[in-house]
Amino acid sequence: SLRRIAPLLAPSNVVATPGYTIISLSFDPPPPTGEPISGYRATCTPGNFMVEGPASPLVITGLNNGTPYNCGLVALGVDGPGPAATAN
Repeated sequence: SLRRIAPLLAPSNVVATPGYTIISLSFDPPPPTGEPISGYRATCTPGNFMVEGPASPLVITGLNNGTPYNCGLVALGVDGPGPAATAN
């Protein structure tokens, strides 16, 4: 029999901690929905900065000091990414 799996939810409690040309994004995993989480993807704009990793925190490097960035974070699953959580 087929078991319906609910889509992934967004990570929570996302905190962006800036450093010298980096941003560290810490977060709590989303509540389980039945779909396994294979990892997480963080993106920051302006620019096309992206990093993937298995767990919190994710660290984005190569940023410009003094530039405000908006960052998004999604959980990755077999059906693709879930909804984004944001930090700036």
